[in-house]
Amino acid sequence: MKIPHDRSEFLTIKNKKYLTVFADLFSYMLKQEGDDVTSLNLFADKQISVKGVVVAGDDGIFAGREELEGFFDVFLSEDQRKKQGISQLATEIMCKDMGIFEQGAIKGEIFFKRSFDLRQEWLKKDGEQVKKGDVLMNLYGDVKCVLRLERNLLNFLSRMSGIATKTSKLVQKMPKGTYLACTRKTLWGVFDKKAVHLGGGLTHRLNLTDAILIKENHLSVFGENFADIAKRIDNRAPFWEVEIETEEQFWNLMYNLPKSIGVIMFDNFEAKKIKELIEKVKEKPQNLFFEASGGINESNLLEYVNTGVDVVSMGALTNNPHSLDLSMYVEKL
Repeated sequence: MKIPHDRSEFLTIKNKKYLTVFADLFSYMLKQEGDDVTSLNLFADKQISVKGVVVAGDDGIFAGREELEGFFDVFLSEDQRKKQGISQLATEIMCKDMGIFEQGAIKGEIFFKRSFDLRQEWLKKDGEQVKKGDVLMNLYGDVKCVLRLERNLLNFLSRMSGIATKTSKLVQKMPKGTYLACTRKTLWGVFDKKAVHLGGGLTHRLNLTDAILIKENHLSVFGENFADIAKRIDNRAPFWEVEIETEEQFWNLMYNLPKSIGVIMFDNFEAKKIKELIEKVKEKPQNLFFEASGGINESNLLEYVNTGVDVVSMGALTNNPHSLDLSMYVEKL
């Protein structure tokens, strides 16, 4: 049975919701940055064609191409978009969020040529291992456009690639049959989760609507009547999960399991205690998974991996990640 923590199928710009969230984020980044007054003054009366070369400063796993490729695709001509199979819907969503969508129709080609006269060339794929010094992409266009995008483009790729790289290193330590997942303790939400996926980890639930997750605050208000809880959550979402903090809660839940696919999360348990409890379980249903979470980091990861859980989830994957060192240098054409 497929483990429920993998929701990566939704993390693509082919998914309208995901595309809309990306458009919101990247357009916000661009609007926050404002106009590049340095380039506008230096090159005010000049149209200079350049190539921006994005280079890896460290070894790692590359991530973020699909999203930015979708952004640049918006500025292709209509014929080019049709030839490459780029949907009109994707174009409209991106343009609307960037403030270049008006009265149901995209503004003319003149706007695009003046604002982002750009052509992209990608040399690495999402999830691909890159080495220090590798060229990841080339961006062709007017110097003012390339330099205006430089920092936001690098920030996006660096963060996603950094998370993917860290995840990949830890996944390689995991034995077959045990999985590493992130949590919802993220800054960039689904984009951090997409990066974890590209690094070989699991996404866990993507948002509050994605699964039922009963935590201590729910139990403190509702009470610990797990028989009643089971009736209320059975088959109500793609999967359910209950966070338990004591041995008593664990056994109460085990005797009152919902019939649908679900997860019991051991929250802030010592590794040896989790192992002890799992060993006492005589027969685990095929659609039930055990997860360890809380206080887990690189130094104690293997302790939890060896407890018998199916999944180890770590907020540390996306909390304060080390961005992959990327830079762009510009060549005059």
